[in-house]
Amino acid sequence: MVIISVNVYNIALSSKYIAVIKLISSSLREAINYEISSQKYTYLIEKYIHLHQGRDSSRIVYVSDIVLKLLKSQNLQDIKTAEAIASYLETNKSEILTVKVVPPGLLYLEPSDLTIASCLQNLVEISFVQLGGKKNTNEIVDETRNKMLDVGSLFAVQYAHARCYSLIELAHQQNLFSWVQQETHQEGSSPQLIAPSPFPWLRKDGYQKLHFYLSGELLLVKKLVEVSDRLELGATRNWRDWQKLALSVSHAFDTFWAQCPLLGEVKINCIELAQARCGLVIVTQLLLKRLLEEKLRIYAPVKI
Repeated sequence: MVIISVNVYNIALSSKYIAVIKLISSSLREAINYEISSQKYTYLIEKYIHLHQGRDSSRIVYVSDIVLKLLKSQNLQDIKTAEAIASYLETNKSEILTVKVVPPGLLYLEPSDLTIASCLQNLVEISFVQLGGKKNTNEIVDETRNKMLDVGSLFAVQYAHARCYSLIELAHQQNLFSWVQQETHQEGSSPQLIAPSPFPWLRKDGYQKLHFYLSGELLLVKKLVEVSDRLELGATRNWRDWQKLALSVSHAFDTFWAQCPLLGEVKINCIELAQARCGLVIVTQLLLKRLLEEKLRIYAPVKI
């Protein structure tokens, strides 16, 4: 096993990616194109560059077997290719990810906390834009789909969405964040986040690590990254898969909310942690809304 250690420092939250997997894939593609410049590999790289998340519930790790597939297609066996790709990522993409090479040539790619923070922040900003929009319920509800969905189970998802919405309103009233209404060309207005901007996802101890440490926080972060990845990639057209994913988000949020308060002592003792947790609630509300309305075609209520 070859382990590449990467230090993560000094990156501005300027990336516009909202799906971590797209940033990781882009970095991996660049490294492969650099190390394997032969044109005969070009179509194979696009074919095999798919990533999947590992099973560790507390960490976000993407696994790629692209090197094995590339070498197999050319009847080659050489772990040095994987090590060369890892070395390129260590040198040029250390602020984005860490990489580990596992024989016979798997790449384990772990996004940095800065990368995760950047994507979470971009999702928060999208959420504030969408808070200004009002959809017609009649345009959302698909009666045929509703007859097939497990409506009883999905009530838990709708309840989680409404709970997130009420917590966001409460956090705003308690001054965890502030916004202003910004007039738009469309009907109504759209909220614009004023402070904190960005949300304090990272601790201020010089190590650039996420504030989150409780199991409920880590589980929710991992689930939100998974959902954002799958929404951006359009991973499936099967509504049953989206229903299962929506239920898993609501369960993760329930665990988070049971363990991780936003107000009270946590706000007094560490307002940055309270604000970061608030940010997770905002992202959860956004992704639940997308799952309910876009993928399952049912209403995402703000009150139940």
